[in-house]
Amino acid sequence: MNIKNTIMFLLSSLIMSLTSCSQEKEPVFNDTNYIYSRKGEADEYPYVMSFLYKLDTNWSLKKIYFDSAYSILFSKSFFYKGIPNGPHVGYVGGKIAGQCFFVDGKYDGERLTFEDGKIRLRAYFKKGIKVGTWIKYDKNGKIIQKTDYDNNGKMTQDVSY
Repeated sequence: MNIKNTIMFLLSSLIMSLTSCSQEKEPVFNDTNYIYSRKGEADEYPYVMSFLYKLDTNWSLKKIYFDSAYSILFSKSFFYKGIPNGPHVGYVGGKIAGQCFFVDGKYDGERLTFEDGKIRLRAYFKKGIKVGTWIKYDKNGKIIQKTDYDNNGKMTQDVSY
C-alpha cells in the first residue's frame, strides 16, 4: 500500500470504530428507549406512568400527570434504582416551568426556573450544594438579583439591582 492508501485505511478504520462504539449503548435519557411498565398511583401522586429502560431495568422514567386522562404532563424524571438520576423537567400549562439534573438524588449542575416561558432563575449545584452565581430575572428578563456561593454552599455575595 502506498502512504495515501494507508492513511485513508487508518482514517476509515478510526471513523468506523468511533461510530460503532457510540451505537453500542443507547442513550439512557431518551424517552424512546423506555418500555411502558405501569400506570397508577406512585408516591404522593395519583396519575403516574412508569417506564423501564430497554437495556437495563435499573433505570426508569416516571411521567406524572395533572389529570386522570394522563393528558396534561406535570413532570418527567429519570431514576436509577429508584433514586433520581438524570434530567428532570416540570411543566405548568404545557410549558416548561423548571428543569434540572440529578446525580444520586441530589441536584447537580444548572437548574432553571421559568415563568410564562421566560427564565426567572438560573441556579447551580454540585452534589446538592449551592455553588456559583445564581441569577434572578424579572418578568422582562432583566437581572434583579445575583447571589454568589462558594464550593461549600456558603453565600459570599448578594446583590439586588
